[in-house]
Amino acid sequence: MQPFDDDIREVKKEIVEIRSLVIRTNNLTSALGADLKTVAKKQKTYERRMLWNSAVAYVLFVVLIFVGLKMAYDVRIDKDEERIGKLEEEKSELRKKVEAAKPAVQPNKRDEAAISALYEFYRNENYEQVIAQWDRLRAEKADEELTPNERTIVRDLLAQARSLLSFDHFQIGLQAMHEGRWPDAETELRQAISLDRASPYISRVQFELTEVLKAEGRCEEAISVLQGLIETDLDKDMADDYHLSLADCHERMRQFDRALTLYTQFAEKFENYPNKRWLWQKIRQLREITNQLQGTAAGSTTPGPPVEP
Repeated sequence: MQPFDDDIREVKKEIVEIRSLVIRTNNLTSALGADLKTVAKKQKTYERRMLWNSAVAYVLFVVLIFVGLKMAYDVRIDKDEERIGKLEEEKSELRKKVEAAKPAVQPNKRDEAAISALYEFYRNENYEQVIAQWDRLRAEKADEELTPNERTIVRDLLAQARSLLSFDHFQIGLQAMHEGRWPDAETELRQAISLDRASPYISRVQFELTEVLKAEGRCEEAISVLQGLIETDLDKDMADDYHLSLADCHERMRQFDRALTLYTQFAEKFENYPNKRWLWQKIRQLREITNQLQGTAAGSTTPGPPVEP
């Protein structure tokens, strides 16, 4: 029995030691948990303190920025006010000098409202009123008070208005020609010419005017205009029309000798005329007429045209 009792005592002893070890472990675990809670509490307090410190630092930083901006703005405002004050003083001095330099008797000041009205008429494409307004300014001698730049601008507007209005009258005149309203067509075409004689299409307007004059039986006036076009106009595309129209005028006036000469000269000068068949028929017809009027055989006395190719 003695060994068995020894074993029991050993077991009891181990049990006691184990229980003591468990108690010590529990105590250590409890102490460690308490320490961890303390550390966590301190860390939380530290983090809260750091958050507040950061917020306070950010607010202070923003406040300092705004204060700096306010100070810089105040400095700039002070400088601007000082500069404005100097400019006001200079303005006053210049105004006094201008007033002192003005003559005792002032000329008539230009009519600002009239000039503004002229520009408004131009913007609204009322070109007749633009010209009328300019004539009114000239009559009142208000244009003499314009500065050189203003005078240039106004004259450019006036030239543009005259050109556009001239073209409008030209179009109306062509429409009247197509409808056979010759007096109205003549009025519109003459108005187009008088408005803008420097226009690049004015020779075309004058040519159309000669057609109207021929339709009205006023061939002498048409001849005068055509001769001026032949002598001065450099438009090669219209030259053949001028010469043919001139010959036609003489033919309408029953000046068959002169018409025959002109048609013949035309055939020699414009060799590339596309409607040669009609031209040679016209020359033969006029030649027969002149021969009949002269009471001679065809081709016996009248200088004949070049041989028809």
